[in-house]
Amino acid sequence: MFFVICRESHRIDKTTGLQRRSQAGYSTLAPGQVFVGGGLYMPDSATKIRDAIAAHSQQWTRSISLPAFKKHCQLEGSRLARPPRGYDPAHPLIEDLKLKSFMAVANFSEKDACAPDFMDRFAKTCEAAAQRDSI
Repeated sequence: MFFVICRESHRIDKTTGLQRRSQAGYSTLAPGQVFVGGGLYMPDSATKIRDAIAAHSQQWTRSISLPAFKKHCQLEGSRLARPPRGYDPAHPLIEDLKLKSFMAVANFSEKDACAPDFMDRFAKTCEAAAQRDSI
């Protein structure tokens, strides 16, 4: 099994609580499991992130709806069973507000990982995830 962990700083914007242009990422290359991810895994600052998503709903929606993001990534992770305390259960982004982690992920097959263009696809996936982080 081969793991690559690439982590630089997780910078949180103190005004919005959102992650800014983080180069943090994680990838796994193993038989049957090729995974690329980036973002915040189970952050202590989840409430700040949720507050920022709720306060800047339009920016959040725009960033996760960018064509490059939708083509290469998806939001993934476990969610709370109920809306977090203090958030309107009818909020249009309640499913995103229920996220425990704020991760952009992409899964590839072993065949994908062995293809000559895999590193280009990997780089495009990372770029798409970084666009989401730049809101």
